[in-house]
Amino acid sequence: MIILMAAVAKENVLGYEGKMPWGQLPNDLARFKAMTTGHPVVMGSKTMGSIGRVLPDRRIIVLTRNPKKFESYGRHITIIQDLDHVFKLAAKNRVYIAGGEDVYRQFMPVADIAYITRIHAEFEGDTFFPEFPSREWSKLNSVNECDGGYDTSFELWARGTKRRQVITPIEFGGAQDGGKTFEVISRRY
Repeated sequence: MIILMAAVAKENVLGYEGKMPWGQLPNDLARFKAMTTGHPVVMGSKTMGSIGRVLPDRRIIVLTRNPKKFESYGRHITIIQDLDHVFKLAAKNRVYIAGGEDVYRQFMPVADIAYITRIHAEFEGDTFFPEFPSREWSKLNSVNECDGGYDTSFELWARGTKRRQVITPIEFGGAQDGGKTFEVISRRY
C-alpha cells in the first residue's frame, strides 16, 4: 500500500525556499511519527536535505538522480533511482511518501491513501502538492484542530472503491497532552 503524507497550506503550498513556511506543527509531527514508525518512508533528495538527518525507527528511502550526494549517510538510508523498489515494498508493506513536489507527482497516480494536514492560511510557496483527480479520489474524513497556532484540518483521502487497510486517527488530543491514538482498520470504500 502506498500512502501519501503531506502538510499543505492554501493553494496546496508545500514549501518555500526549502522550508515549510508555517514552521513546526506539533500535532502533525506527532501523527507523522506515530504513523510512519516501523515503516519505509520515501522522499526526494530535497526533502531529505531539508530534514538533514535520518528519522529514527523508519527505513528511509531517498529517490534521487544523484546518489553520491547521500554517501555520508551510509547504511542508514536506501538510495533508489526508480520506483520499482518502492512498488515491490508496497506489495507487502505500508510505504509512506513524504515528498517533495516531484515525488508526490510521481506517486499520485499509484497511491492508495493520502493523509493531508491542511493549514488554513496563505503562505508564499515555490513547491506545491498536486491536485487530487476528483473522479479517482474521495475525501473520507476531516478533523479540524488548532496546531502550531494555525487552524488546520487532518484529512483522509482514498482512491477508488477497493477494500483497503486504513489507519484512522481515533483521537487527536492536543500537542500539550500527547493524546494521539491510532488504529488500523479495514473498510470498504
